[in-house]
Amino acid sequence: MTTDRGTAPARLTFARFARLAVVALAGWFVFVALLTLTLQPTSRVVVIGPSQARALEAVTAAGGEFVAGLGHGAIAEGAGRPGFVRDLYKAGAWLVLPATRGSCLR
Repeated sequence: MTTDRGTAPARLTFARFARLAVVALAGWFVFVALLTLTLQPTSRVVVIGPSQARALEAVTAAGGEFVAGLGHGAIAEGAGRPGFVRDLYKAGAWLVLPATRGSCLR
């Protein structure tokens, strides 16, 4: 006599949890980056590039104003100019995210 217990429920191992967390975090960054690109909710943005110097070059090329430096990026002011975020990406920025004046970034 055999009993069919079916398959055991999938256990959430640390490796599986870590993969899910990375996918969720990456998805969030993609969502916020696309939202910033399409809506441009703030005139102040965080520009991330391969280095701070390259991020500053992107800000300058896009016609923005440097506000503060970060490790691999910069905070820039675009004065609410339409297309500023798009210009940053064209100038070589890897990622552009909104930054508010009341944020912890300055």
